[in-house]
Amino acid sequence: MTRARELLAVRAAIGAWVVMGLLWVLYPHLPGADRDHQTILSVAGVLALGWAGTLAVLPANRKLVILFQVGTVGSIALVPVAIAATGGSTSPLRALALLIIVYCAWFYDGKVAASALALVTTLHLLPLAYDPHAFTGQGLAVTIVLTVVFALTGALMVAARRELVAQRATARAEALHDPLTELANRRALYACLERRAQGRRGTDRLGIVLIDLDGFKQVNTIHGHHGGDAALTAAARALRNAARDTDLVARLGGDEFAIVLPDADPAVVHAVAQRAIVAVTAAAEALELQGITLGASAGIAMHPDDASDADALLAAADAALRTAKRAGKGRVVTSAAIQVV
Repeated sequence: MTRARELLAVRAAIGAWVVMGLLWVLYPHLPGADRDHQTILSVAGVLALGWAGTLAVLPANRKLVILFQVGTVGSIALVPVAIAATGGSTSPLRALALLIIVYCAWFYDGKVAASALALVTTLHLLPLAYDPHAFTGQGLAVTIVLTVVFALTGALMVAARRELVAQRATARAEALHDPLTELANRRALYACLERRAQGRRGTDRLGIVLIDLDGFKQVNTIHGHHGGDAALTAAARALRNAARDTDLVARLGGDEFAIVLPDADPAVVHAVAQRAIVAVTAAAEALELQGITLGASAGIAMHPDDASDADALLAAADAALRTAKRAGKGRVVTSAAIQVV
């Protein structure tokens, strides 16, 4: 059974509860500590350690998420109690609020994090309401310093998390896209095929068109890599225009492209493939490649007609594409036609 403690957020919560629990239990025994409310601290400490143990054995289940949120609320409530029991404005345990601030800022999103931080800061100022020494001597100084530290720490943590999330999203997008053409890449294509094939229902069909440019080597030879990049970019735009809005257009590498067509019958897939060849040829003519004829050939395969999984589907489409290239290029060949032959 997978345990919730395998998640970083839960491990961090367990660590925070253990630290708070041990400090509450041990605090009355520290030099110079006030022992008047030892019982309250002991009860709070036992509750904290007990909750840490509970988190350590809970299974990973979405239905139990509410328990972790209850735990956060519980920590926000218990810390002010411990502070009140250990001196109020001059209590060293006021620093424990920093644990809650860091945790909420890092593991909670947006408004939830902001609300938690505002609540923790408000409760941190409670000694000003009940401690007669809160506005004199060390009490006021501690309150001012800690308030500034808490506010800055919370703000920095929230900003850092937001930046990390943005960078992660960018990295994820870049990992699934071809930087030259801005199409999906091979990894994204394969993931789409697997997801679509596994999620197919009833008579739903999935088509794939593999497209290879005809004459691309000549473009690279005569016009260099700059000319080749321009041809690839133009072909990518043409393929996007030829595909339906629901289709995935990808560059597999070199001058090979693919179009994945969900919920499409063979006639629709064939029509898109033909449209793609015409679009690529027209785009190439606009580039004025000095007598080079740049076109495209296509191979089609259908799921589940021609293959039952992503690997087999790609192999079937590739075989059809190779047949199209051998047959004179500039044409569409289906995997079904090869199987008949």
